[in-house]
Amino acid sequence: MRIALTIAGSDSGGGAGIQADLKTFSALGLFGTSVITAITAQNTVGVTAVHEIPVEVIEAQLDAVASDLRPDATKIGMLSSAAVVQVVAEGLHRHALIPVVLDPVMVAKSGARLLRSDAIDALEHELIPLATVITPNIPEAEVLTGRTIRSEEDQVEAARDIVRLGAGAAVVKGGHLEGDAVDILWDGHSVYRFSAPRVQTPSTHGTGCTFSSAIASYLALGEPLPVAVERAKHYLTGALQHAPGLGRGHGPVQHGWMTRVDLNSVGVRMFTPAQLLLYAIVDPGLCRGRSPADIALAAAQGGATLVQVRADALSTLDLLRVSQDVVNALRSLNVPVVINDRVDIALAVGAAGVHVGHVGAEDMPPDIVRRLLGEAAVVGVSVATAEEARAALRLGASYVSLGPIFETSSKHDAGPPVGLDWIRSIRAVYPGPLCAIGGITADNAAAVIEAGADGVAVLGAIASAEDPFAAARRLRASLH
Repeated sequence: MRIALTIAGSDSGGGAGIQADLKTFSALGLFGTSVITAITAQNTVGVTAVHEIPVEVIEAQLDAVASDLRPDATKIGMLSSAAVVQVVAEGLHRHALIPVVLDPVMVAKSGARLLRSDAIDALEHELIPLATVITPNIPEAEVLTGRTIRSEEDQVEAARDIVRLGAGAAVVKGGHLEGDAVDILWDGHSVYRFSAPRVQTPSTHGTGCTFSSAIASYLALGEPLPVAVERAKHYLTGALQHAPGLGRGHGPVQHGWMTRVDLNSVGVRMFTPAQLLLYAIVDPGLCRGRSPADIALAAAQGGATLVQVRADALSTLDLLRVSQDVVNALRSLNVPVVINDRVDIALAVGAAGVHVGHVGAEDMPPDIVRRLLGEAAVVGVSVATAEEARAALRLGASYVSLGPIFETSSKHDAGPPVGLDWIRSIRAVYPGPLCAIGGITADNAAAVIEAGADGVAVLGAIASAEDPFAAARRLRASLH
């Protein structure tokens, strides 16, 4: 299980700070740890008291966590003084913690100041250069850059200015502007624009904390930064839409809105690119008369990280039976099962998701699939070009599949092989999870990963093997 660390203040009202971060980590399938920098007495109406934690206690908390429960990502929120900034920066250096998401919390939603003026200089010189990404809102970005921000163009320039301060990337959030909520990411190379309809609600307490901790969560799960930001924005938008309407002021968002999906039924908490590593496809027509469930179980026990049921020749009732058997066989192994093309079968058997065809083709688009199966669903899409891959990602695909890489006889309509250079060309312009398929064996799988794929999908190499367990084990070993 991946671990995320939050270094921030405590909010007694539970809507922001440490509490919001831990709720977000849990909702997105991570184990959350914390370093508390301050204790605030607050609710949805305002902040009535702030008590700073002694710096030696902050240091001790950070050392205790990092030495035993090393985080896969760290989110930093409220740091009220220069001394606190300094001790946190030293801890990040000492433990070499990356990636780091810095939310420069300066003012509470109620208007209470949470960052003393003496700490801003320390933040700029000590902490911003250590940040993988910093996530200021408009007022915070104006303080950090000294520029007035009134448009998306201003957001872009502010993000560039902040990266010049030493941050790896900057997301300037547009919640304080009019119109749709538009966030701008500058990563030092490209500008990314993320837009969502503005949610009309007074329940906006902790939105900055929730957004930054969601970015940290997705980074911990292995997502590239642009994908992490896009998915974090989607998560926050849902949390605002499902806000419970608590309190007399700026109420909290609903951090657990995605848990309405029965995640236990899909066998995993959340898809990660690591689950693409060895993707076994089980087709009854290639199982040589053996049970597809037995083949799937042997593949999973041999090291497969994801299993797909593909059975175009079967009737709906037979596909339903085969799919249910595979899901039941793998339920205890925490290996997700997806069904090729059939959303109805995936729903019926409690599969993790589906794999569909090209965006724009006759297959159901990934955003509609996700609407039917829920936010936790694994949604794969076959692609042929970088444009198709990016389109699939924008529509909510968990991963894209590219191929055939080599000559293959397992799929009669696979087309000519595209080769390793095609993987490299797609990877150069596509940041999301990428799976390669077609003619992949234990002898060439490592080269596929080296070319830029996150994982390999195999059909006949496991399903038709004399010993599927041994075949999966050899493939998995070749990928290390």
